[in-house]
Amino acid sequence: MANQRISILVALDGADEGLKRAITSAERSLGELAASAKTAGDRAAVGIAQVKAGVSVISEQITTRDAGHEEQYARSGRT
Repeated sequence: MANQRISILVALDGADEGLKRAITSAERSLGELAASAKTAGDRAAVGIAQVKAGVSVISEQITTRDAGHEEQYARSGRT
C-alpha cells in the first residue's frame, strides 16, 4: 500500500511538472502572439496613414486641375 502511495505521489508530481511546462509554454506562445498582433497593428496603422496621404494628394490634384479648367473655360468666353 505504501508503494502505491509513493507511485501515486510520483505520478502526480510528474503530471504537475508537465502541467507547469504546458502553462509556461502557453504563456510564452500567448506573449509571442500579442507581440505579433501589436506589430501587425502598427504596420496597419502606417499603411492606413499612407493611403490617407495618397488620397489627399490625389484629391488636391483633382481640385487643382478642376480649378485650372474652370479658369481656362472662363477665359475662353464660353458660358
